[in-house]
Amino acid sequence: MARGGFRATNDWPRGRETKPQADAVQELGANHTLIVGQSRSGKTNAARRLIEEILLWTEARIVLFDPNGDFLWLKEVNPDISNLNSGEMEDREDFAPLWNERVRPFITVASKREDGAPWGIPWGKLTLEEMAAFLNLDPAETFAEYQVFRRHYEFEETRWMERNPDDGSEPRKGRDLGTIRTFKDSQYFKIGSGDAIDRYRLRLESLEARPAWALTSSNDLDSLLRSSFKGAVIDLSMGDEEVRAMTAARALEVVWKQGEEYRTEAMRAEPGSVISWPGTIVVIDEAHLFAAPGPLEPRRRLLSDRIERFADQGKKFNLYLMLITQQPNKLNQRILAECSNRVILRMNERLSLRLLEETYGGIRGRYDGALTFSQGEALLEGALLCDENPPPPMPRGVLFLRACTREGGATPPRNWARPKINS
Repeated sequence: MARGGFRATNDWPRGRETKPQADAVQELGANHTLIVGQSRSGKTNAARRLIEEILLWTEARIVLFDPNGDFLWLKEVNPDISNLNSGEMEDREDFAPLWNERVRPFITVASKREDGAPWGIPWGKLTLEEMAAFLNLDPAETFAEYQVFRRHYEFEETRWMERNPDDGSEPRKGRDLGTIRTFKDSQYFKIGSGDAIDRYRLRLESLEARPAWALTSSNDLDSLLRSSFKGAVIDLSMGDEEVRAMTAARALEVVWKQGEEYRTEAMRAEPGSVISWPGTIVVIDEAHLFAAPGPLEPRRRLLSDRIERFADQGKKFNLYLMLITQQPNKLNQRILAECSNRVILRMNERLSLRLLEETYGGIRGRYDGALTFSQGEALLEGALLCDENPPPPMPRGVLFLRACTREGGATPPRNWARPKINS
């Protein structure tokens, strides 16, 4: 039997929580979740509160795409936690010691490694599909350049196999075609010429110049995501949107492959044996930037397709999504439809609320209360409301307390435009 990643730990804090609360965290982890709210509605705080619950009380892992730097301090306890009012502090006095013991040592922030080098993408480990997409090559629209690239890929793969012969004594190691620089400087370009090759070479040179690549074939993004961790915050706050898209696409592929490996191990296990199969939740802030509807150019299409694959097929691999957005109308609707949990904070307009109603069905107008919410007030809907059977037809109103972890980012103060008054 495989041990899933969303079983509550036996030492649920101080034993005061109830079974419905434990069930709610289970349903939070083991379903896709959508968090919607306008700017300053409290959606980042709400997401951090939910992430705190998942990381503290389950065996799940979190991989977080952070385009704004709002989660870069997730591993740190909020220094103002002792100043929370009595209502907020109820049952949270022990958060700091528990977090620092159980979670903080196992959270990594993927900005740069300790040696200052980036946690870059390992070019030589990419699939043909990934390389083509990152080069913005489409077999139909850029046929000639794509064919040049494909022959180049096959040339490098043949050379690698010659350097790593399979003599049957031990399994051949994982294929690695080297860095993007060695790929660009390949002998392949000395045996061919023509306009298509020249255009393809220019694409390679332009791609190499982007700050996305691992400098060596080790200590890269793949090795980071295959290490032992509870939470991995991938810093995508760089200004280059294409680097952000490529990094996210590669991270999704690595996590997906791990899910496949865990599932294969579980299927091959002897009856009655227990194997560890940690669930992984991919949290995507500003999800509309990553999972836009088509038509898209190859890089962004690859990323959107991989998020859609998580939404559609991820559960059988114990892989789940938490999508955070203020613009659900700019999300791929097939991905939106798979979110069994909905958290809806303050919204300024009805268009997005109507879209959610049409997507999930049910009573019309049930989200309209979000138009008048204060910061932190929200509606919960879906599998999270597991304490009612059958599920209630109306969402439940809640107020999110302040998160216990430290907030990142650089939000302007609310009073920045307050006029000066001469005394």
